[in-house]
Amino acid sequence: MNWNQLGWGIVMGMLSAHANAVEPWAPTDSEMASLPPYCMARFKSGQDSPEYKMWEGKLGKDFLHT
Repeated sequence: MNWNQLGWGIVMGMLSAHANAVEPWAPTDSEMASLPPYCMARFKSGQDSPEYKMWEGKLGKDFLHT
């Protein structure tokens, strides 16, 4: 293997890693079960849902960063 082949291998490896990073992500039900209850409102309910509004009222508008 020469340096040119090695360089292309590194570039291709970096590009393939980036492609995986942009795929949409959503927690599974088992992952959600291990999180606090306000996370369900954050990930599974919309910002207009009653659950979201309840947690926003209790924890403040920045509860997304809790």
